[in-house]
Amino acid sequence: MTKVKDFGALCGEYQDFADFVTVYIAEAHPYDSGDLAETYEWKISTHSKFEDRIAAAKQLQTKFKSMKINSQMYVDFMEDQANAAYGALPERMYIILNGKIEYMGGIGPFGYKIHEVADWLENYQDNL
Repeated sequence: MTKVKDFGALCGEYQDFADFVTVYIAEAHPYDSGDLAETYEWKISTHSKFEDRIAAAKQLQTKFKSMKINSQMYVDFMEDQANAAYGALPERMYIILNGKIEYMGGIGPFGYKIHEVADWLENYQDNL
């Protein structure tokens, strides 16, 4: 949950000149896999249809709103086109400027480095 809070802080700090988008992809740790402890907050099973994925994204969006995170929410199709194009599973950060990828973070959870995004945005803002 720390990464979500850090992401929220980043959205808040740079919302005046950057748009933040979250794309919900396949569930990284579906509840029905048995990978997570019973106490795990999210109990989302493997998506068998697009409506399942939309429902899961709505849960995440509700969580974001409760944490005052300003990020548009989109949902990847069941064919996982966004995930395949951006190598996002389980999480990844990108900065796209004028249709060009300017920053591609490492694959999460260990390559997910919000401070690198913050540094890039700070440098960009300073040079405006």
